[in-house]
Amino acid sequence: MLKTSNFRNFFFSEIIYAFGIGISTVGANWYVIDQTNSTATVGFMLAINVLAGFLISPIIGTLTDKFNRKAIIFGTYLIQAVAVIIIACLLIFDGFRLGYLYLFAIVNGMGWTTYMSTSRSLVQEILPERELIDGNSLIEISLQVGMFTAGGISGVFYQYAGFEFILIANSAAFILSSIFISRVKHNSIIRENKYEPFYASFKNGINYLINKPKTFLLGVAAIVPLVATMMYNVVLPEYVSETVHGSSVDFGLADMFYGVGGFLSGLLAAPPCQKNIE
Repeated sequence: MLKTSNFRNFFFSEIIYAFGIGISTVGANWYVIDQTNSTATVGFMLAINVLAGFLISPIIGTLTDKFNRKAIIFGTYLIQAVAVIIIACLLIFDGFRLGYLYLFAIVNGMGWTTYMSTSRSLVQEILPERELIDGNSLIEISLQVGMFTAGGISGVFYQYAGFEFILIANSAAFILSSIFISRVKHNSIIRENKYEPFYASFKNGINYLINKPKTFLLGVAAIVPLVATMMYNVVLPEYVSETVHGSSVDFGLADMFYGVGGFLSGLLAAPPCQKNIE
């Protein structure tokens, strides 16, 4: 699949974007615990991140059906790059304020949700159906590679250059990702219904889930590991800092090995799924 230029550009865009998200997320968690020594504050920041993504998800689902997916991803990358640079400047010139970190959490949550919803639709347009299982597995692997390498590097960046530098590197990663995604050439499948307003589209989505309880339960099941991951992300910074008296480098390495687990899951998941389909 990587021999195809479209998928290759998409693949590199995914790795670089995940790296940018990874270094900033790990860095932000440690930055907050370093400045406030409060696990509750870390939890609140992560809750804002999830809530922002949840609130925007119905809108993104509609936009994904009605607009070019590549254009949405490209715009998301650039908007996030600009927003993160602004937050970095605020921290540099005004110092630490929780409001800036909460703003960062909102930008991250909305950007990640937009990206995840749209990129999974885009990959269906650039790969033939027979390659979707392997393609999605490879994409998950690329995400985890970006995440776990970012975890280890973020701790080093934080210790020797500071969180502001991490945000600048994050913005640069988004810009580089936008360059790769702009090189993807495809015909986007637009499912536009000019006579259906957003409310009607959203209502139809709810009715679909009511009529398809197994699909709804599958979505609920997918939330369970997310909750466990959130608990892990909330508790880990204080545990490393206070219990084992570790540094940001130790925290980054701990988060990196979480990514290694995700990487291995991507390798192991594809073969049985492919076998079941065949």
